[in-house]
Amino acid sequence: GDYAGALVNYEKGITNDPKTTAHDDLCVAGMARASLYTGDMRSPDKQLKKDCATILDNLKLFNEAGALYEQAECWEEAATAFIKIKN
Repeated sequence: GDYAGALVNYEKGITNDPKTTAHDDLCVAGMARASLYTGDMRSPDKQLKKDCATILDNLKLFNEAGALYEQAECWEEAATAFIKIKN
């Protein structure tokens, strides 16, 4: 799929309108998925990076998970992911 295009569309879709929080939540979730596919992790949102790192960790992509945990400042999770690479 066109994940880069999807990422742009999800970003444009965010309204920041209190009446459409469910819509914005879906856009943020879409951004997370598209970001994983494109490798674009420029979001400043630490929780988003932690959530994506958890997904990567579950997929046994420990190096990528560790790097994202570091960006999210989740030091223990990052260390655990990097240790899993050695085991």
